[in-house]
Amino acid sequence: MPCTLLFLAMLAAHAEPLQGHGPQDSITLLEPDIENMRLAWQTGIAQRRADWLAPALTALSIYYQLRGLAREGEAVMRAAADAATGWDASGVALATRASVERARFQNRLGQHWPAMQSAQAALKLAAACADRWAEGMAHVWWGEALWRLGKYDAARHNLDHAMTAAKDIDSTHIIGWVHHQLGIIDDIQGRYDAAHDHVQRACDAWRKLGNATTLSVSLNSLGLVCHHQGDLEAAQQFMEHALRLCEEIDNRHLQALLFNNLSIVATERGDYSGAQQHLQHGLELAIRSGNATGQAEMYNNLGRNALLQGHFGRAAEYHEQALQLSEQLGNRSTMATAMLNLAESKRELGDTQRAEALYRQALQIAQHDKLQRAECLVSIGLAELLADSDPRQARQLIASAASIAEALGNPDFIERARAIARALGTPADRTEKNRSA
Repeated sequence: MPCTLLFLAMLAAHAEPLQGHGPQDSITLLEPDIENMRLAWQTGIAQRRADWLAPALTALSIYYQLRGLAREGEAVMRAAADAATGWDASGVALATRASVERARFQNRLGQHWPAMQSAQAALKLAAACADRWAEGMAHVWWGEALWRLGKYDAARHNLDHAMTAAKDIDSTHIIGWVHHQLGIIDDIQGRYDAAHDHVQRACDAWRKLGNATTLSVSLNSLGLVCHHQGDLEAAQQFMEHALRLCEEIDNRHLQALLFNNLSIVATERGDYSGAQQHLQHGLELAIRSGNATGQAEMYNNLGRNALLQGHFGRAAEYHEQALQLSEQLGNRSTMATAMLNLAESKRELGDTQRAEALYRQALQIAQHDKLQRAECLVSIGLAELLADSDPRQARQLIASAASIAEALGNPDFIERARAIARALGTPADRTEKNRSA
C-alpha cells in the first residue's frame, strides 16, 4: 500500500508541470516508473482509494495524450468511471473527471457518438457533485463531437454552455478550449476572420496559463485558417512553430496532425517529395496512436499528392481508403473531402459516371453542413465535368462557386472559377462586377 500511494503521489506532483512550458521534463522523470504507476492506479481502483486516485488523474491523462496512447487512456478512464460511480461521494467526483477525460480520448479515436454519451454521463455526475469545471469541459468535448459529425449549430449550443460555466468559475482553461473549438467551426464554414479571432484568443489563453501543449494545438489551427485564406507563408510559419513545440514536448499525437498539415502546404508549393515525407511520418504516428481521423486525412492527402503527380490509380486507392475510414467515423467534413478527391481521381481514370455521382454526394454534404470551402471546390470540379454534356448546369455551378470564392476571399478559388466561366462563355468579370456593385 505505501508503494501504491508513493507512485500515485509522484504522478500527482507532475500535474501542474505537465500543463506548463516544459512537460517533457516531467515525462522524462515519469517514464522510468510508468509501469509501476499503471499498477498503482489499478491497485487504487481495486482498493477504492478515490483520495489517492483523484490527484493523479490529470497527470495520467496528460501522459496518455502526449504519448499518443488514446486507446489505453480511454480504457483506463472508462474503467475508473465505471468503478468509482458506485463508491462514496469522493468516488462520484473521481468518476466525473474520468468521464470527462474518456470523452476527450473518444474524440481522438474518432468515436464521436460514444464521446457524446460519455460527456452526457459526466454532466449528470457533475450536477451531483457540483463540479462546474467538469460541467464546462464535458460541454467542450460534446461540442467537439458534434462539429466533427457536421452538427455545427448544436456544437455552438454546447460551447455556449461551456463558456457560461467557464465565466462563472473564471476558468481560463475552459475559455481557451471554447474559443479553439468555435474557431474550428468558423474555419470549416468559411468565416475566416471570425475563426482567426477565436483561435488567437485561445492562444492568448494558453500563453496566459503557460501551457505549451495546448498552445501548439491552437497554433496548428491558426496555420490551417491562414492556409484556407491562401496565405501559405503564414500557414507554414504557424505550423512549423507548433511542430517545434511538439518536438520539444514530445507530443506525438499532434506531431502526426502537423506533418499532415505541412504536407498540404508543401503540395501546394509543388514540393511533392517533401509532402510525401511529411505524410509517411504522420501516417506512422497516427496508426501507432490509433488516430483514425488523422489516418483518413493523411490518406486523403497521400492521394492528392499522387493525383497531382499523375499517378491516378494510386491516388484512387488512397482516396478509397480515406472515404472508407471517414464513413466509419461518421466525419462528414472529411467524408466530403474524400468524395471530392476520389471524384477527381475517377475522372482522370475516365470513369465519369462514378465521378459525377461522387461529386453530387459531396455537394449534398457540403451544402447541408454549410461547408463553404468544400462546396466551392466540388462545384468547380462538377462544372468542369459537365462543361460539354450539360453546359447550362455547369454555368449555374460555376456562378455559385464564383460567389462562394469571393465570399471566402480565396484568390486561387476565384481564379479557377473565372477561368472555367470564361471557358463556358459566361462573363469573366461577373464576380468583379458583383463585388463593386
